[in-house]
Amino acid sequence: MRMPPLKLHRWSRAEYDRLIARGAFDPDDRIELLDGLMVAKEPQGSWHAATVSHVHGVLQRAFGRAYHVRANAPIAL
Repeated sequence: MRMPPLKLHRWSRAEYDRLIARGAFDPDDRIELLDGLMVAKEPQGSWHAATVSHVHGVLQRAFGRAYHVRANAPIAL
């Protein structure tokens, strides 16, 4: 039996912010909005943290003060 395709709702940034403001998620929930879809964030272990730290330093040295390098910081686009 063939299943019909899933119908996904693409959330706007404003809708997502309203859900957060209304307490739809717990502070410990690891959820992010990517291209309108709510996605569970993957846990980050020590290998990931060390790699991000290393790459952050490499990019800062490569670009100097001309650019601001952010690592693991939330950003709303």
